[in-house]
Amino acid sequence: MRLRIGFTLIELLVVIAIIAVLAAIMFPVFTSAREKGRQATCLNNQRQIITSLHMYVQDHEETIPDAAAVFSLLNEPKELYHCPSAADSPANSYLFNGHLSGYKLARIVDPAGTVATGDGRAPDNVGQFDTDFDTRHGKMIITSFMDGHVEAQLKGHAHLLFRGYQFISVDEFIQQTGVNMITTNCQASAPGCTCNDPNPVQCSRYFPAMLNEYSMYPPTFFDNVLPNGHLLDNITLAVNLYVGGNYAGGHTSCTYTLTNGNFTTWNSFIVHNIELTNPKYVSMIHHQLYVVFDILYLAKHNLDSSTDTEWANCNPPGFTYTNNNAVSFDFDDTLTGFTSKLGQANMIYDKSEVYRMMMYDPDHMRRVDSVDQYLLAKVNLIKKRIITLCPEMNSDYWKFVDNYQHLY
Repeated sequence: MRLRIGFTLIELLVVIAIIAVLAAIMFPVFTSAREKGRQATCLNNQRQIITSLHMYVQDHEETIPDAAAVFSLLNEPKELYHCPSAADSPANSYLFNGHLSGYKLARIVDPAGTVATGDGRAPDNVGQFDTDFDTRHGKMIITSFMDGHVEAQLKGHAHLLFRGYQFISVDEFIQQTGVNMITTNCQASAPGCTCNDPNPVQCSRYFPAMLNEYSMYPPTFFDNVLPNGHLLDNITLAVNLYVGGNYAGGHTSCTYTLTNGNFTTWNSFIVHNIELTNPKYVSMIHHQLYVVFDILYLAKHNLDSSTDTEWANCNPPGFTYTNNNAVSFDFDDTLTGFTSKLGQANMIYDKSEVYRMMMYDPDHMRRVDSVDQYLLAKVNLIKKRIITLCPEMNSDYWKFVDNYQHLY
């Protein structure tokens, strides 16, 4: 009997198959182990960043710097800003929560639930919305929080917006209110309306901010306050808007026709001509809505701005409106009886500016009201008037406004 040396072809194929199966089993394990190591590095990077941020903030009156400048101000080694799992190896593969810009630490009511940094893909390293996160660790996003802890979260569980943020989608808004939202083709808004179409990516980033402000209003607001079914047929975001060949610019513009105290709706819409570098202009939504409300209220009571003595009596003695519209609408608490220099321009701006700040910064308004009897009288008059057209905006509603979490 001849002694056999070596293996048969079948035996070799079986061994190779077994090795291939074992490799297939072990390869994901090795890959997972490598990714775990990268996650650990990313966790440590963000832990060091948030620690450095707290040290910086403590030295700067407990105020968070502008989000766009955070990483440069911390002056950490550039290697710290690189996530080893970032596919394209950018100079900085993290983002900072853009909603924290300029915040005092004391204003953050839930530090453990407020994201500071995270795996990101925003070109400016400033996160505005959850789509700015990058799920580069499998299905996980690593984030640091304002209380200093760092964790890995599943996609869909990491949120840049603060807890308590009120938000509905565009589709939900249209369904609830019957008001359409338009980002392009402004001609659809009304005859004679043209505009330069905005950047759709920028629009998508700021639509939630506008919806956030509109979401403050009771569900029946658009039916109760706005006549003929809806004054707001369309909300259009535009870069430059022209109606009937005339420039209707400004950060927000309200176009309407009033005939015998009734609005015609063919060209009734509010346009948000937002300066995209400063999304805080979304608070002007409230200014423009009150312009509409005031016209309705005065028409209902056979008044106009020149005969609204009830409001005029709330002004400091001897005050006369300046009729200068080219002034700042920033909140100015050095003024007596007014919220901004724009409010001193004319009566309708005065009313709208007081109302805007009642909606947007009630905490600041309460502090000013406590020492400004004229401004307090205006606040009380607005509340008394607005409930006549929208009964849901009662005392309970203003408590809701006090606790509302604005996006900006």
